[in-house]
Amino acid sequence: MAEHILDEHLSSGNSHVTPEQFATRGQRFANYIIDLIAILVILFAVAFVLGALRIIDGKNEAAINVMVYSIMYLYYAIFEALTGKTIGKIVTQTQVVKEDGSRPDFMNILGRSLCRFIPFEHFSFFASSGRGWHDTISKTYVVDNSKRKEALEAPPAIDVNDLFPDKEKEE
Repeated sequence: MAEHILDEHLSSGNSHVTPEQFATRGQRFANYIIDLIAILVILFAVAFVLGALRIIDGKNEAAINVMVYSIMYLYYAIFEALTGKTIGKIVTQTQVVKEDGSRPDFMNILGRSLCRFIPFEHFSFFASSGRGWHDTISKTYVVDNSKRKEALEAPPAIDVNDLFPDKEKEE
């Protein structure tokens, strides 16, 4: 049920993201550590296969660098483009959305993934907003799914003035 509510609002983009829905710095840090471990596992698996096939021998530093950066880029781009989540985000129950609450399109995700390679990008989380450059440049947010669900299920705010119209306005 909760996934249906989130999916419905993500596809329609009818609910802007508010700061209360943002993932915490702790969740973001956990995402980073879990994703780093996942990337390392993939890297070791790919390196083992390429080494066993004698495609890469460990002496060609340029080829190793291209492989490492390609796997990192593809990990984020594929996971976030398909699901809005990486393995880290699945574990912490967070996901990537655009400002209007909709799913990021493919170009948002490609840009977001590319921005992760900006030097010192990891330190950008120390800004007061807690958003990284890969978030701000791509105009995306990482939200806590449970907080987002609560916000989407909450009844709309009612303006008291709508309930009791001012009699002077009627005359």
